[in-house]
Amino acid sequence: MSACKRSQEETATTATTTNFKFVSTDSVNTKDNSTASKRPRLMTISLNAIVNDELRMEVPLIPVTTGTITEKKKAGKLMQLLPPMPPSLSHLKRIRCNEQGELEIIIAEKKGEDEPCKCEFPGLESSSLKTSLVAGKPPITRDQFHHAGKFWPCNFHPDSSLEKLLTPYCGFNEEEISVIQRNVNQVLETEKQCCLIYDPHEDSKEVLVCTLGYDRDIHPLKHAVMVAVEEMGKLQLGENVNVKKMEEEEYRQMQILRSSVVLKSSSKRIRNEPRDYLCTGLDVYLSHEPCIMCSMALLHSRVKRIFFIHPSPQVGGLMSVTKLHCLPRVNHRFKVFQVSVSS
Repeated sequence: MSACKRSQEETATTATTTNFKFVSTDSVNTKDNSTASKRPRLMTISLNAIVNDELRMEVPLIPVTTGTITEKKKAGKLMQLLPPMPPSLSHLKRIRCNEQGELEIIIAEKKGEDEPCKCEFPGLESSSLKTSLVAGKPPITRDQFHHAGKFWPCNFHPDSSLEKLLTPYCGFNEEEISVIQRNVNQVLETEKQCCLIYDPHEDSKEVLVCTLGYDRDIHPLKHAVMVAVEEMGKLQLGENVNVKKMEEEEYRQMQILRSSVVLKSSSKRIRNEPRDYLCTGLDVYLSHEPCIMCSMALLHSRVKRIFFIHPSPQVGGLMSVTKLHCLPRVNHRFKVFQVSVSS
């Protein structure tokens, strides 16, 4: 409980870069030095963006018919005579210069495995017709672009935000890494399955909610994420318990249970627009990869980013079993990162 209370106090963490990992040195300065000394004095974290598998794979190759242009000055006329490139090959350059300095041109996509290469056009050396492998899809990342270029040159328009995600830094600066370290440290201090919700905006920068999950014997569905989402509802909409309709003893027992799993709950949310969902623009830090139920609850709450430490091989909804945030038909996109920690 003290770990989450300390998040409200001003902290200062220095970060240095070592092999693309960020090291937090010394203890965190707080008003209570006795509690600060209990925190790990050295914590190294590295981040891995959980993205669509397609972004990590090499672009598939397909066969096309290519030929050598006899004279370079005839290339323009030959381009006019040949049928246009099909839409499936529009990401490819039509002509390339090979290692011998000769110009090669794509004639057409090869449809059948045993189909012979036959083509006669002025300026095209018919004996040079052959089957070449080219990228079957447009490259999405720079690594895919470089790999595809080894076979045939492609058109490529890089997505700067995506490229940042795929770097060892995942696009975060030192100040942001320091915040991530601090919040991850608070999650680890609970030594249980924990969910921490943080508002990263300049006018807040505050831990709003920090919760544990109920024991299965008490409530099998109230995982740490579900309890946190419920607390966010109370933050945004106000306490929803009608005490008048509840027996005093029942209410007391409910509060006792709640106090055992809710480590931190802010008195208000500074950024609370009428149209906001429960977690619009907020970051979520988890000790474990959430199950599919909890992942869907976070999606519906419109979180901005999720950071989790330990994978959940049997039930994980963001990496292990499926990648919910990467599915084509979901109505909200958010970023997911796995945090690796070493002390």
